[in-house]
Amino acid sequence: MCRNLQNARIAPLASGGVWQVGDVVMLRSVYAGRVRFAFPHRLAIDDGERLGFYGGPGTPGVWMGRDPDGRYLERWVSDEPAHPHVWQDHHALRLIRPGDAHTVEIFWNEDWSFRFW
Repeated sequence: MCRNLQNARIAPLASGGVWQVGDVVMLRSVYAGRVRFAFPHRLAIDDGERLGFYGGPGTPGVWMGRDPDGRYLERWVSDEPAHPHVWQDHHALRLIRPGDAHTVEIFWNEDWSFRFW
């Protein structure tokens, strides 16, 4: 089952009862009304205080991409639309406390060796 977070700014994430561990949820980042990042993730953690969403290599979605020098913020604030992308190279666990304006993200290489956070 996939539930889109289409109205995430109106109905913020809530723990307990919205989803069940194992559900697929579309996580997205929106800036100035424009989607900048959107990939399906599987709910892996719901401990009543935080939610943990897993995304892995091979997952299709959209993102803004990076410039050859690694920069991306100029793209995020532009009118350029997000473009299709397949998540590659690493596993990601995104920890979110409902109501917070940030996440803590942990990444592993495809062989599950720690990469960064």
